[in-house]
Amino acid sequence: MNRKKITVSLILLLLALAPQSHAIYRVSSRFNPYYHYLLGRFYIHKGELQRGIGWLEQAYRLDRDSWALQWDLLELYYITGDYRKAREVGSRMYNIDPMDAHLTELLADVYTRLGNKDRALELYQNLSTIEPSNNMSQLNIASIYESNGDFKSALKQYMDLLKKEPDNVFLRLSIADIYLKLSKYDTAVKNYLEALKYGADPNDVYLQIARVYSHVGKYRQAEKYLLIILDEHPQNVQVMYLLSEVYQNWKKYEDAEKILISIQDMGGNNIGLMLKLGALYSDMGKVDKALETFREATRLYPDEFTSWYFLGLTYEYREEYAEAEEVLLKAADLKDDPQVYLHLGVVNDKMGNHEKAYGMFKKCLELDPDHSVAHNYIGYTWAEKGINLDEAEKHIIRALVIEPENAAYIDSLGWIYYKQGKYEEALKVLKRAAELSDDPVILEHLGDAYAKLEQASKAEKTYKRALKEDPDNKELQEKLHNLK
Repeated sequence: MNRKKITVSLILLLLALAPQSHAIYRVSSRFNPYYHYLLGRFYIHKGELQRGIGWLEQAYRLDRDSWALQWDLLELYYITGDYRKAREVGSRMYNIDPMDAHLTELLADVYTRLGNKDRALELYQNLSTIEPSNNMSQLNIASIYESNGDFKSALKQYMDLLKKEPDNVFLRLSIADIYLKLSKYDTAVKNYLEALKYGADPNDVYLQIARVYSHVGKYRQAEKYLLIILDEHPQNVQVMYLLSEVYQNWKKYEDAEKILISIQDMGGNNIGLMLKLGALYSDMGKVDKALETFREATRLYPDEFTSWYFLGLTYEYREEYAEAEEVLLKAADLKDDPQVYLHLGVVNDKMGNHEKAYGMFKKCLELDPDHSVAHNYIGYTWAEKGINLDEAEKHIIRALVIEPENAAYIDSLGWIYYKQGKYEEALKVLKRAAELSDDPVILEHLGDAYAKLEQASKAEKTYKRALKEDPDNKELQEKLHNLK
């Protein structure tokens, strides 16, 4: 029998029989790592993990070379979610034995949970070298590549694994997902359908295929697969919602409405359904009905931010700006959301409260410094008024850093140059905006730049293009008339 065990058992027995020797025993046990280890295991066995870990840590301070103690601590830190301590102990162990496969795998998972995916990837790659047959490590490598957005590398890993496990349905679905992320939609659909042969759930596959077709605007195909699922599960609310979205995007509004009403009839009425119905009515041009729906949502769900927010947007759409402001302020009381302050800025600007509007836009940008719409609105508004043009230019450039191909933002920059009297620069920028969009405002600005530079024929041609897009624009008609 182990001598240490005999010694510790004897000490514990003496302690039980002679409590008066407790002080002496504590002094002798303080330096005995095995005593701390035994107490640690005792408390862990009782389920008092943190107390047990505390004793094991004391044992480890007395015996830094104990591999068993380090393993116990590593696994306990991992189990209790203390990944930073697990990393500290595991890294020390890995430096001693980097060829331990189990240790490498556990440490890689710890780094993954701590968000250090690069280090986790290195460890999983090392594990693949130690254990080439360890498919799980290769799967984890693929997962890390995928989460890092390196879809091509992830695809290669999944494909290599599929050669080893051709019947693995999870791999086939993962490969289909990767093709979807690579925007190879037809190949993704082909792989989803192929997965059916290997036991994939048909309803899950058909739902995913429907999502793909809906995303690319192939609404008839999306409808086909959703109806297959509903034929078997007629009350699948998730599928019904997706089908209603397909119909709404397809502009088959009445069909979308029927589905949402049927969900309501099934007892599925909630804030989400009411907001979907309100948005649908807005798309249908039934603004009064949308307003009624959103009002009812605020009555039933007064503490729900989105009900007030959408009601405010509906008032804004109806150009009832005072009502929009009142409602949006209630939304802002419920949630500090940059979009609310953006629209509060817009409605105040429409009411002529320009200082108040600017304050709202500033609040929007405090919450989201990269809110490109707010930057553009400030910059373009100042350009229209011919004020703060240098600051306006900074806001527009910030918006363009975020969305460099946005035609409206490019137009705003060109319009600032125009207002600054930099007509050549304005023309160059506005031509770029007009290449990206046939928006009549952009074309009008481009025509103005041509007119300023006395390129009358080009100005006339551009104004005519703008009038084709906006034939009732009296100001454009007058500009064309004056040009002639």
